[in-house]
Amino acid sequence: MRDPIVARRPGPYGYATPQPKGAFAGREWHSKPDGVAMVLEVTSGSRRERKGAEQDRGPERRGYAAADIPLYLLIDRLDGKAVIFTEPRGDDYAHILSVALGEDLPIPAPLEGVLRTRDF
Repeated sequence: MRDPIVARRPGPYGYATPQPKGAFAGREWHSKPDGVAMVLEVTSGSRRERKGAEQDRGPERRGYAAADIPLYLLIDRLDGKAVIFTEPRGDDYAHILSVALGEDLPIPAPLEGVLRTRDF
């Protein structure tokens, strides 16, 4: 089996890593996700962009899980939720925690913290 590579368009909205600053310098946008602890996607708030939101909720989520990225954070402006997917298993995540935008979202290890969404 080939190593999973996260590739589709030029990358997620953002990513987080405990690696030192510059650890990803010079990498191509489609490089292997070694060292990435979390990816972040933000859906459009426009109903016309529903297809992009469905991509973030489904195929992209499964791709990040298959790439063994520990955390996937989705800010879903269409549904008014912040969602953290954790514990990748195969091509999906074993656990999902969702809160309404405006509420605090706990972020588990390896990053551990709280995302305050009241201003989203």
